[in-house]
Amino acid sequence: MSHPNGLAMLAPACLLATAAAGCGDAFQPLGAMEKQTLADQAMDRLLRIVVHTEETLALPDGSRPSQIARDRLADTLSRTGFTALGAAPPPSMAMPPAEQNALRKACGCQLAVLIRGSTRPRSEAATLPTFATKMRGRVIHLATHEELFATSVASQGRATDNPLEAAQDAHHAAAGQLARQIVRYLASDWEATSLIRAELIVANLPDAQAAADLRAALRQADGVHYVSVERWDAPRRVAHYEVLCRYDLLPHLARNVRRLQVPGAHVRSVRQMGQLLRAPTGLID
Repeated sequence: MSHPNGLAMLAPACLLATAAAGCGDAFQPLGAMEKQTLADQAMDRLLRIVVHTEETLALPDGSRPSQIARDRLADTLSRTGFTALGAAPPPSMAMPPAEQNALRKACGCQLAVLIRGSTRPRSEAATLPTFATKMRGRVIHLATHEELFATSVASQGRATDNPLEAAQDAHHAAAGQLARQIVRYLASDWEATSLIRAELIVANLPDAQAAADLRAALRQADGVHYVSVERWDAPRRVAHYEVLCRYDLLPHLARNVRRLQVPGAHVRSVRQMGQLLRAPTGLID
């Protein structure tokens, strides 16, 4: 299975026609079924999200932990095609870069959602106990260490003679608001949960082996899920690649090639192919 961070290598794209022929015209592009399988695996991993919460209910007899917000978000994520995952050991709320890297490798995910919420009594003088909740959620990109989205909500619960029920009512209301905001962002506002295919044309490559090596190096880039050499023009020393990557990486493909410092290599063009892939689907042009 391909790794979402591009750390796993695919079989070489260059198959030798004969030992003496070198790569030449024997470049073998990935087949349609293999591309589709890799795309499905990549999308599945993009839709997996680590969710961690720290929630407390301050009751008259002491504070109690809760996972109301975690369960509400997990349910809302599942109904929109995402999958909520836990992590063992659970991450910290600060989550420094080293911890993010470890979590990304352990869970195979690009995203984490961190939620902190507390519910406290509104007024001790009230005849029936009522509670208020404050909750904050953050979406973290585990590869780039960016905080992509943050939001806070506050809610008040209904008055009841049962303090636990009153506290849970306020907590449920805030959790529902927060889950809706986070999932709306993930589903609509951020392109890093989407995939795109790109045609990448690189000219002035020294030889066919350089074209094959470039493919292997590009495949290791974070967020790149496959690189196929679709055509090698030996007389002109031009390689035509098809790349499947996260949509937000599309503008950076040319820069990634330049960073590899292949002598003389020049990116002739980068062009989007087909439609944006936002959920498991066919690779439609």
